[in-house]
Amino acid sequence: MRYQIRLKKGGLFRQNSKVVSIPYNRNLSWDDAVAPLAVSRDIVESLFRQIEARADEKSYPVQTEVRPLTCERGLQLITDTGATIYPARTHGEHTTFMIPVGVQSVRIISNSSRPSDVIGPFVDDRRNLGILVGEIKMFESRATRTLTSHLRDEELVGWNNVEDGTMRWTTGDAVLPLGNRPMGVIALMSIQICAAGPYLLTEAPAETVALQA
Repeated sequence: MRYQIRLKKGGLFRQNSKVVSIPYNRNLSWDDAVAPLAVSRDIVESLFRQIEARADEKSYPVQTEVRPLTCERGLQLITDTGATIYPARTHGEHTTFMIPVGVQSVRIISNSSRPSDVIGPFVDDRRNLGILVGEIKMFESRATRTLTSHLRDEELVGWNNVEDGTMRWTTGDAVLPLGNRPMGVIALMSIQICAAGPYLLTEAPAETVALQA
């Protein structure tokens, strides 16, 4: 089917298909064609609060129920042999676990939630965050080792992106290799937890996550 369009300046445009394409090019990109996308919290939350205030003023009911939060971390380790290890001691930012003989890797299990769910939809962070891990030390055979694979290995399962080169959020179920260990020795492992929670109370508890793995 042929179409004819009369242009303003008297020209005649012809198209032999159902799709009409006007060959007018100013070398524009999508950046030129649309407004910049704003996702920063200071901009989006301001708009969110304005809409929220207007809805309240008009007595429109809230459509989203407030979900309860908890600061309970549910922190534990699952060894490569399937054993569960609970914290032996917590002092400030540091939590200590006793690591049995022969364990070569553990999974750091904790509760986890998305900031966009916990804080609000105006937060452009949809990562699932468990705990923010800093320094990890192993004490065994009268020697101390610092584990750094969680800061160096970008492909390590269960971890989000490294932050400031010194910290990294888990997703709630993060693999941690323990490196070369002496034979027949029990170790103490200290994990620095720089931040954690709050979490949605309706999230599956750490015990359930461990059983499903």
